[in-house]
Amino acid sequence: DLDKLMVALLDWLKSSLNLRSTAVLVLQNQEVKHIKQQGFTSAIPFSPADLSTLLSLSGKPSPELTAFCTTHALSQIIPLGQPPQLVGYLLLGITERGTSPDPNYLDQLLPYISLALKSAAAIREITEFNQTLSGHVTERTRELQIAQADAMRLKDEFVFIATHDLATPVTAISGLLDLILAQPNTLPPTVLSQLQLVSAASARLKVLVNDLLQVAR
Repeated sequence: DLDKLMVALLDWLKSSLNLRSTAVLVLQNQEVKHIKQQGFTSAIPFSPADLSTLLSLSGKPSPELTAFCTTHALSQIIPLGQPPQLVGYLLLGITERGTSPDPNYLDQLLPYISLALKSAAAIREITEFNQTLSGHVTERTRELQIAQADAMRLKDEFVFIATHDLATPVTAISGLLDLILAQPNTLPPTVLSQLQLVSAASARLKVLVNDLLQVAR
């Protein structure tokens, strides 16, 4: 857990170096993504660009860096890694005695601190990505369910309208055939036989249409 790791790191730095204040910054895409601090009376106004400008790659302090540290009672600003693999920064205040902590105390530990913070930040990023992806999947699933429900509704409406429109001409055909077949003696035998076939087919069609209407309802 990145938050717990950063808090534990600050607790350890403050107690082991007897510091009045300390902070840890974790970068992501060259921007400060996570920050924890202890002992400062107010937030530290800074940006990665400011720190990059203040810190020289040779490690030699600049006047700007000195002024920045004096303003915020900082004894050291320690980069964790080197660009482009810069993980973040440790900001160390002065000790309770008003002096600077031993500058060599953390040398052997910095690679491990950097690795731990980088790993925890990566896990945090993956977790946030998974949560975002899960949210997208849930939203997309909901949209598909709505679209499916709309498609089912449109299908039902189509079936109902289509079968209802079919029922009208089928009824008319059946009614006219019944009137004609009511006087079979007036029709030639061949015509009568053909009309009886049409009547039987019309009756089957009428049953099918009625079944479709029941399904639609």
